[in-house]
Amino acid sequence: LIVAPPSPPEVTRGTPGDPAHTPVRALEDATSRLLDLIRALERADQRDQVVALMVAHLAESHRRAGFFVMRPTENKRAHELGLFAIEPRIEELPAATLPLDRPSTLQDVVGTRLPYRGPMHDDASRGFLATVLGTAPAEILLVPVAVRERVVGVLFGEQRLRHTFDDQLALASRAAGMALE
Repeated sequence: LIVAPPSPPEVTRGTPGDPAHTPVRALEDATSRLLDLIRALERADQRDQVVALMVAHLAESHRRAGFFVMRPTENKRAHELGLFAIEPRIEELPAATLPLDRPSTLQDVVGTRLPYRGPMHDDASRGFLATVLGTAPAEILLVPVAVRERVVGVLFGEQRLRHTFDDQLALASRAAGMALE
């Protein structure tokens, strides 16, 4: 798995010279949103509610956010990813799936249980994203969600609108896994 280096902090609010126009303020805002999310996840008691909270959280910082669910293939010998939720919502979710029995960036994210931000270098992941999203984004964020070490899905964000802190997203993912458990 190749992980792109982190992007420098982005300024999210205010004007130059304004105290609200700092990377520290961006971190404070992101931390506040993370704590609100974790509190909401602690109260969530249904799978769809947990997924909706995670997708909505990521949709605050990305043009499009969603959740790929892990499910067994028809022969039950392998697993595949399929689109489960997306914001902004679309009328009909594409039925495309990505089998995880072949090498791909998405297979690496599931296998390592580590977040990834960067381009899709492999044809399988690019093709899957193009089918599901209508295009293969230049950069995508992928955050696996696991229940007791078993990945149950992958949260994704496309076209970052404001800075996100990947370590905070990993904490949110862990909280989502605990809520799903």
